[in-house]
Amino acid sequence: MISRRLLQLLIALAIALPLKAGGTGQPPRSLDDALDALDKAIDRMPAAIEARQMRIDSLRLLLAADPDRRRHLLCELGAEYGPVNADSAISAYRSAIYDYSSNIYDTIPLTPALIEYARRLSAGGYIAEAFLVLDSLSPSRMSMRERQTMYDVKSRLCINAERVTPVAERRRQMHRLARGCLDSLYDYLSDRPVPRKLIKAKRLTLDGDTLSAAGELLEALHELEPGTDVHGLAAAMLAELYARRPERREEYLYYLALAATAEAINGHGDAFSLQTLGSEMYEEGDFDRALAYMAQAGETLESSGHQPIHRRSRSPLAVMLRTMQLHEMRKDAITLTALILLLLLVAALGAILYRRRHDLRDAELARTRTESICQAKDVYIAQLLGLCSGYIDAMQDFNRLVGRKIKANQTKDLYATVESGKALRQMNEQFYETFDKAILKIYPDFIAAVGRLLRPDQQIECPAPDRLNPELRIAAFIRLGVSESPAIAKFLGLSLNTVYTYRNRLRSRAIERDSFERDILKIGQNS
Repeated sequence: MISRRLLQLLIALAIALPLKAGGTGQPPRSLDDALDALDKAIDRMPAAIEARQMRIDSLRLLLAADPDRRRHLLCELGAEYGPVNADSAISAYRSAIYDYSSNIYDTIPLTPALIEYARRLSAGGYIAEAFLVLDSLSPSRMSMRERQTMYDVKSRLCINAERVTPVAERRRQMHRLARGCLDSLYDYLSDRPVPRKLIKAKRLTLDGDTLSAAGELLEALHELEPGTDVHGLAAAMLAELYARRPERREEYLYYLALAATAEAINGHGDAFSLQTLGSEMYEEGDFDRALAYMAQAGETLESSGHQPIHRRSRSPLAVMLRTMQLHEMRKDAITLTALILLLLLVAALGAILYRRRHDLRDAELARTRTESICQAKDVYIAQLLGLCSGYIDAMQDFNRLVGRKIKANQTKDLYATVESGKALRQMNEQFYETFDKAILKIYPDFIAAVGRLLRPDQQIECPAPDRLNPELRIAAFIRLGVSESPAIAKFLGLSLNTVYTYRNRLRSRAIERDSFERDILKIGQNS
C-alpha cells in the first residue's frame, strides 16, 4: 500500500504540472494571424481545462491527506477555482476563513485570504458582501504586498459597482473610490513599470482619456509575454477602448482575439472574450468561426460548473446558434426554391412542346395556344423573379432584425421571433400562391379536369378562387411529371406519410382508379 508521505509527494507533483505550455512568443502581426492563433489555442483549450481540473482534484485529495495544512490548501484550491468557477472559489476561501476560529494548525495569514475572498466575491457578483470584507481590513496593519493586492481588488470592485449601480450619486462615489485605489496602487508599484502602465491605463480610462490609455496599454503589451493572463487582460482593455469606434473595428477584433487566445491557453471558465468574439464574427459574416467560438465558449461555461454565468450566457448563445442555423437553412431554402421553380418551368415548357406536336392539325388553335403559352411563360418567369426577389428581401430584413436585436441585447424578442417560425411560414405561403397561379395559368381548366376524373359525389372543393388545396397541388406535380412521393413531400413541405395519404385518397375517389395518374398526365393535351 502506498504510504501517506508518498501519496502527498505524488499529489504535489500533479499540482506542479503547468496549466499551459507558455506564451506564444511573438504577437500575431495581423487580424488574420491572430484568428489563426486563436483557432490553434481553442484546439488545446480542453487540455488546459483538464490540467486545471487535475490540479483541483489533487488539492482536494491533499485536503483529506494533510489536515495540518487545511487553510493553506483551501486558499490554493480557491485560487485554482478562480478563473473557472467563482462560486467554488468563494466556497473554498470561505471555508479557509472559518477555519481560523478552529484549532487547526496552519501558518497562512488571515488578511491575504480575506482579500482573495473579496476578489472572488466580486467576480461572482456579490458586490455588497465584497465591500463588507474589504472595509473590515485596516491597510495600516498590512504588509506592502497585501496593500497592493487590496487596492487592486478594491479598484476592480468599485469599477464593477459603478457600472451596475442605477443611482447617480452612488456611481460618483464608486468612481472616486476607484480613482483613489488606483492612485495608491500606482504609487506602490514604482519598481514595477509594466503593471504600473496597466494601472495608469485604468486611471486614464476612468477619466475619459481613452487615447492616452490606449498608448499606455500598447506600451505594456510590447513588454508582456503573449498568451499570459496579464497580456490577455491588457488586450481585453484595449479591445474595450476600441469597441465603440467603428473606424477602429479591425483593431478591436485583433485585440479581442488576443484576449480570447489568452483565455483559451489558460483555460478560463468564463470565456467572455471568446464568446464576444463569436458574436462579432457572426456580424462579420464568418459563420464557421462564429459557430466554433460560440460552441467552445458554451462548452467551457457548462463544464466550469459556474451556473449563474452559464445561465446568463446560455440564452444568447442558444439564440445565436439557432439564428445561424436558420440563416443557413434560409439560404438552402432559397436555392431549393429556385431549383423547384426552374423544374416547374422546364416541366411546363415540356408540356407545351408535347401539346404542340398534337395540335398541328388546327393552325388557328395552334396559334392561339402558342400565344397563350407565351403569355403564361412570361407571367411565370415574372412570378419566379418576383418570388426570388421577395425571398432575398425577406432574408435581408431578417438579418437586419437579428443584428439590431443582438446589438440591443433583445435576445428574448429575437428568440421568440425565431421560435415562432413566422418568416418560414410566410415564405412557404408565398411559394404556394405562386405555384397555384402558375399551374392555373398554364392549365386554366386544371381543377375542372381533375374533377372529371373523380366520381360525382367525391369532388374536391378549393379553399378560394385561384388557389389549390394540398390534394390538387399533388395532382399538379404529377401532371408536371414529378411522380415520386419523397420529391413531392420536399417541394410542398409535407411529411411523406401525408403525401401517401393524399394520393391514396385521390385514387380512391377516381372513376378509374388504375389509370387515374395516367389520366392526370393527359390534362391539357387536347385544349
